[in-house]
Amino acid sequence: MGLGRTLKRILWLDGRPSAFRVVKQYRELLARQGVDIEVPKGGPHPSWAGCEVAVLPPPDSPERSWAEGFVAPLRCRRLVSSKDPLRALYTALAYPSPGFLHVTVGIDPGKTCTAVALADGLVLWEWKGGCGELGPAVRGALSRIPHEGSAVYLGSGPSFEEAEESLAAAGLGYSIVEEWGSTRSPYEPPGGLSGLFSDKDILASITIAYRGLSRWRMRV
Repeated sequence: MGLGRTLKRILWLDGRPSAFRVVKQYRELLARQGVDIEVPKGGPHPSWAGCEVAVLPPPDSPERSWAEGFVAPLRCRRLVSSKDPLRALYTALAYPSPGFLHVTVGIDPGKTCTAVALADGLVLWEWKGGCGELGPAVRGALSRIPHEGSAVYLGSGPSFEEAEESLAAAGLGYSIVEEWGSTRSPYEPPGGLSGLFSDKDILASITIAYRGLSRWRMRV
């Protein structure tokens, strides 16, 4: 995964300011994992012919007709649009499926809470903030990612009680995962994810997610 290889390209034609903010926020995170978001600066480029998936403005956008004209000769396999550009991005990432099979949330409750969401092994969402704000943040992320099943795994760190309260208040179920050694762990998440992230709290959250996921798989 990642490490210089491009596994998927998304042609981004949604020019709304909110859509560009999404691109700016997620481009580097996804590029590390082999996903390129390409924003055209001129006319259609031959390399985009037969593109996998393109994100267009919503139907009521004034830029929609331009985007449809731009993409028509490219014969993209799927066109995605949504009023919520982040939902559109997640839907494009799930292609060729309509959604992800499983989303796993891993949470490291330290002095502040850190959380990640992995959708079929791809890190789609990173978050850091007060543990009292954790529940709404996780619920918001899950509501935007198209998926069939999900699980939330909470590490046993010093702030896990506050994190528990926030998750419960948001109506989210969760399992507690032993956190010892998650920051500097010999455990290697599948796909070499630990080599793509340098933030120790993000790495701890990824490890917690995979520890929980491995237990979840054993129970199935």
